[in-house]
Amino acid sequence: MKEGLTFWLMFSTLAAVFGTSLLFGYNIAVLNTPDTIIQAFYNRTYYERGGEYMDKKALELLWAVTVAIYVGIGMIGAFTTSFVADKFGRKGGLMFNHTFALIGTLLEGLCKVTAAPELLIVGRGFVGFNCGMTVGMVSLYITELAPKELRGAIGACHQMATTIGISLAQILGLREMIGGEELWPLLVAFCGIPALISLLCLPFCPESPRFLLLNKKDEEAATKALQRLRNHDDVSADINEMKVEAADAAKRAKFAYIDLFRHPELRMPVLISVIIQVAQQWSGINAVFFYAAKIFRNAGVDDDKVPYAIIGTGIINVLATIVSMPLIERLGRRPLLIWPMGLMGISCIAITISLSLQDTYAWMAYISIIFVLVYVIGFALGLGPIPQFVVAELFRQEPRAAVIGLAQFVNWTCNFILALTFPFLQEGLQEYTFLLFLVIIVACIVFLAFFLPETKNKTFEEIATHMRTLGKTSEVPPTNKEEESNL
Repeated sequence: MKEGLTFWLMFSTLAAVFGTSLLFGYNIAVLNTPDTIIQAFYNRTYYERGGEYMDKKALELLWAVTVAIYVGIGMIGAFTTSFVADKFGRKGGLMFNHTFALIGTLLEGLCKVTAAPELLIVGRGFVGFNCGMTVGMVSLYITELAPKELRGAIGACHQMATTIGISLAQILGLREMIGGEELWPLLVAFCGIPALISLLCLPFCPESPRFLLLNKKDEEAATKALQRLRNHDDVSADINEMKVEAADAAKRAKFAYIDLFRHPELRMPVLISVIIQVAQQWSGINAVFFYAAKIFRNAGVDDDKVPYAIIGTGIINVLATIVSMPLIERLGRRPLLIWPMGLMGISCIAITISLSLQDTYAWMAYISIIFVLVYVIGFALGLGPIPQFVVAELFRQEPRAAVIGLAQFVNWTCNFILALTFPFLQEGLQEYTFLLFLVIIVACIVFLAFFLPETKNKTFEEIATHMRTLGKTSEVPPTNKEEESNL
């Protein structure tokens, strides 16, 4: 087997993303198809308890809580990533967090048989906490496992598994599958299966060597983990690279969360990390999927076939993400973020124009479909896979867990804000909603073009040193320790 891509590297990566990233994607889409069925269950239960049905506004509010609690509690989970990752380790943190997924899916699965809609809502909260934490944790774990020449491709496995999870939820959510009146509790509880399989597999996987050496100061355990991951005994180059980072860290005071905002050398990479998360959530991907059903209907697709067309769009998303994995290492992070974002911007303009004119020109509906697919491909090539792992690449070991937690908190917060405001934006702006996303895309392209460094085939220390030079451009004089570390 090729030395870089070894059995234990593949097994550990798959074990991690199967029980985390797949679950994350699955829960994004799982309630979309059976929403009316579950709301009918809510109303029926309310009638059985009180002898009257809920009014429309009360039912809509209860459903909004059911959907939003996943994102709201996910924000809290994201903020705990740093503490759990440094307390229990990267692998240990994933295993600890699986318990929340198992508890949540059990509660969700029991909601109908117990006639307790509250269990579905509480279960969604547990699953949201799990996904909020694991999105950052899994990116941290697999990025630290990979050699630098495979770090991008391995990091993109998170997004690949996420898109597969979305497509799996769309397929299983069909009424012909388990999205119907009788089986929908199995649909919402299904994601407990990958969490359980991952929990059983992870004990056989190595812990992050960087965590073992730089956090636990256990060189022997780090060496053994690297030997398994690299499939050879001589891992001195990796160990020496980590020791250089450890020596530099030893000159600094113990890292605290507030240091993300106090250290001049961290300001730019923290800002880049935040902007990338904002770009991912506010670039309009959710709006595209929201409009997809309308666009397909206007193009003449029968209502009963629209779910299959949307599944096809999801599958294209998966395939484009798979294509992006080798391209990340071949072309680099910067080009694969910036140019596909340009493609997304062009698509936003085209979708806006076609939606505005399709009542006049029927053929414009087909233009809409084309550019929806172009937009999805652009997102899958860049903004989909890259933001999660490139954040981990920009930092040394000490702040890495903290900044990933911060980045995920921003990501989930942006998602939460968009979920609350998008119905009003859509009602007020209609098809011109995409012009708002266009402005965000263009602003992010300009920022990233000026400030995002290329991290392909660079060690963490090389990237951090480059980011420190960006921090010095703010005319903040370097400390003596910083000067010594550059010698």
